Amino acid sequence: MIVLLGTGGANGGGYLASKYVVLAIHAFFLVLHGLINSLPIRWLSWFGKLGAFWNTAGAFTLVILIPTVAKERASAKFIFTHFNDDNGMGIHGKAYILALGLLTSQYSLLGYDTSAHMIEETKNADWSGPMGIITSVALSTTFGWIFLVALTSIVTDIPYLLDPANDAGGYAVAQALYTAFDRSTVAASEGSSA
Repeated sequence: MIVLLGTGGANGGGYLASKYVVLAIHAFFLVLHGLINSLPIRWLSWFGKLGAFWNTAGAFTLVILIPTVAKERASAKFIFTHFNDDNGMGIHGKAYILALGLLTSQYSLLGYDTSAHMIEETKNADWSGPMGIITSVALSTTFGWIFLVALTSIVTDIPYLLDPANDAGGYAVAQALYTAFDRSTVAASEGSSA
């Protein structure tokens, strides 16, 4: 999807990778990660710190940029009270939709268990281990929620986001980000050329 949108989208002449190209890209990154994991521990520590910085900086940057550059933003009422029950899947119960929506924040909990793996290597492990886990879960949940609110702020036309004929081929999050950043780029270039 990144390749497609990075090259102009499905409707702008973008390159849609075949399943074999996607598999080859995936295999390349698997081999690369295998090579990285065979490096000495001090290098792995550096890559771990780089990865933590990259994830944090990327999420923070998106939380700032999404509401800043998007020309169309959803209202706070829409963000916090709208349930999309016209989803074509036959799911109409708001409680069920809420439960499914809460699952999307689970990806932000990746890595919280690292403190559990490191407990035996810390001082005062009987206290600092559980506190590390609780703090990690609390921070991941809080910042994951902030990211989801920023992302939901650019959801303005749900049927278009889910339409397989859009630039992202129906991938709603990718299309929402593409639309937000593409429109701001077009507006900026038109304003500078005028």
